[in-house]
Amino acid sequence: MALWSRKPKEAGPEPLEPAPPFPEFPYHPDPLKTGSIVESGLPCALCGHRFGFVYTGPVFAADDFVEGPLCPWCIADGAAALRLGIEFTDVGEDVPDEVPGRVLDEITERTPGFNGWQQEHWLYHCGDGAAFVGTTEAAGETAYRFRCRHCGIGLAYTDSP
Repeated sequence: MALWSRKPKEAGPEPLEPAPPFPEFPYHPDPLKTGSIVESGLPCALCGHRFGFVYTGPVFAADDFVEGPLCPWCIADGAAALRLGIEFTDVGEDVPDEVPGRVLDEITERTPGFNGWQQEHWLYHCGDGAAFVGTTEAAGETAYRFRCRHCGIGLAYTDSP
């Protein structure tokens, strides 16, 4: 499986288009705050629109695909995953049995991933995927923070060199 990290280049000279309402991502509620989506004037490589935002997180693909920035709308509606055969998160092998497949599909195919020092993975609680809320750095380690979407408990794992 190939992995690319998307870092947008400078915006082109064309003006931005009026954007539809920003998509909601239940499993990554604020991808602008976490840096997985950033402001950019680049057009989406899939739909061609210049809505002012592009994805900067990881992309997992079985085969090579045409690289280029992807907009949050093509991620949210599943078009990017479906048409390009890509995923945005590796859910890992420790998924609890009670987590439905539709949740895993939502996380891998319609939720922006996040960049990590080592292999990123999602956390689960209450039979569901937790919501990624960001990172915290301390003592040379990065904690990847999640919150249960049902009971609100905080969850985290760390990267260490």
